[in-house]
Amino acid sequence: MYVRLAFAVAAHLEPEILVVDEVLAVGDSRFQRKCLGKMGDVARAGRTVLVVSHNMAAIENLCTTVLALKQGRIQYFGSANEGIRLYFAEGTSAKAAQTDLTHHPSRREGCIPLIKAVRFLDADGNAKDCFQPGEAIQFQFDINSPIPLHDPTFGIGVHDGMNIRIFTLATYLSSDHLQTITGPCTVTCSVSTVALAPGRYFLSLSAGTSSNTLLDALDNAVSLDIEGNDYFGSGKQIDPRLGKVLVRSSWRTE
Repeated sequence: MYVRLAFAVAAHLEPEILVVDEVLAVGDSRFQRKCLGKMGDVARAGRTVLVVSHNMAAIENLCTTVLALKQGRIQYFGSANEGIRLYFAEGTSAKAAQTDLTHHPSRREGCIPLIKAVRFLDADGNAKDCFQPGEAIQFQFDINSPIPLHDPTFGIGVHDGMNIRIFTLATYLSSDHLQTITGPCTVTCSVSTVALAPGRYFLSLSAGTSSNTLLDALDNAVSLDIEGNDYFGSGKQIDPRLGKVLVRSSWRTE
């Protein structure tokens, strides 16, 4: 409430410089939309808005210039797009065909480290961390549970660089039912076609049971690169600005 009141007062004073520190982290969605609208109005009026935030979607929509700090020192000053890219590159963990997750820092507090490692495989079983649109991909978990996992469940959340969920892979979204896990094993999730635009994507992982799906959970634990190709057979490379998901289509006139 104090933050909402402070923002309302500051915004209506029509300052030459409006400093906003994580105001979008509080309040409901209606209040956040009002904040974004007011900050946009101030900027369009020719005044300066200094936004301090970890919300990269807000930074992308509001800002043309970014100043990134690391341990109190300026790490980057320049265009918003490049600053956002560097922010995510700095904040994300390993990008590798196989990643050890036993003591991974992205694991949520209080979770049991069930997922020991994750790897990406192509259709021929080769481990790699860069794929092309149209390829098949297998996500493999190495699991070692100290307790029996009855009716085990697993999930993979795929996010873009703005931390927006692109899609979800999960046992509860599949007709497959896994056997009880009582010791070390490997769990494989197969996707027949990667229909993503070129770019870097970040994977959040979870493991548990039907009664507790988040016995283990790691946020943005690993990243996966998709490189461009002629996915549509048009003789042109894919422009990532046209969207994250690739959908083939056919056209005709009558």
